[in-house]
Order: sequence, then structure tokens, then C-alpha cells
Amino acid sequence: MIKDRLDANTAVVQLPIGAESEFRGVVDLLQMKALVWDDGMGENYEVVDIPAELADDAETWRHELVDGREPVRRERAREVRREEEITATTSASPCVRHHLG
Repeated sequence: MIKDRLDANTAVVQLPIGAESEFRGVVDLLQMKALVWDDGMGENYEVVDIPAELADDAETWRHELVDGREPVRRERAREVRREEEITATTSASPCVRHHLG
């Protein structure tokens, strides 16, 4: 829907953990870790494993991010095929920039 309205390439890079008053953090799809806030406005957070109840969704969205419908640079595609780890500081960031073009 957003892609159609904006006529732009989009990419989901985070999933919420909780909603509204129960919101407590995000799943980072680049690092495949959860960032869980301490009390407050998110100034302090802890990096933890993805909660079990969000693991399947995270895998689905991660796949969509890395191997989605838009073309992926050849070197990134080779990494995915070889199942090499893609991290936020190396491969995934250029891949996301390419997707968002």
C-alpha cells in the first residue's frame, strides 16, 4: 500500500514488539536482534535475542528485506546463496540503500 502511494521502493527494517501502551521495543531485521527499552522514552535499551513469538515473522520479513522483489546487487545475492552472515555494518546496509534507491 505505501509502495503504491509513494511510488517508491520500500523496505521493512524493524518490527515492533508490542503496541500502544504495551510497546516495549523493536526487532532489528538487519542485526536479527531485539532492542528492548528500559522504562522511559527509549534512551536506555538492551540488545537481546528475538522473542520466540516474533521469530517466524522476523525470518519472513528478513527474507523479504534481503531477497525481496527488487533486484539485489550481485555480490549480496552471492552472500545470500552461500548463506553467509549479513550484518548491519557490512553487507545489509548497502543492500538496503540499493533497495531504497
